Amino acid sequence: MSADATVLRTQRLVMRAPEPSDAEAITAFVSDWDVAAMTANIPHPYEIEDARQWIARGEPDRFVILLDDDLIGACTAVPVVDGGFEIGYWLGKPLWGRGYMTEAAAALIAHLRQRNPKERIFVGHLLFNSRSRRVIEKLGFIHIGNRAQVSVAVGRELAVACYELPLPNGPQS
Repeated sequence: MSADATVLRTQRLVMRAPEPSDAEAITAFVSDWDVAAMTANIPHPYEIEDARQWIARGEPDRFVILLDDDLIGACTAVPVVDGGFEIGYWLGKPLWGRGYMTEAAAALIAHLRQRNPKERIFVGHLLFNSRSRRVIEKLGFIHIGNRAQVSVAVGRELAVACYELPLPNGPQS
């Protein structure tokens, strides 16, 4: 296990830091156009070296998602310039529609809020990604606007819907 030994557990899932042995499973899922095209930052084609580099960066608050010891996706929190975090995620296409991403993202949010209850948490989805929109809505995020963002896989700017999670017991800061 990596230096960041944080492990998150949900009813069905285990989330831990990515390890070098995860590279093949990550590549198998993320090299699927249908997965890469739903994200802003994943290149296509996606090669095993891309997975190795992603793992080697070793950033905190980056988790792979395991179901019965099999890697099925990833969920991350990246610091944003003005404070807080933006979460991002992907899930292998055969696992879509089963509630795994909502469960994993909720665990990541709980982890961030346990560390700092006043942490601002943001998320976005490409406008055409209705599955991600449903995950975001289930988690209680509030739409705060849209922006253009370059999709690495698609190779051009696409519209992204942006959301912020309300702070517990109070309005947004």
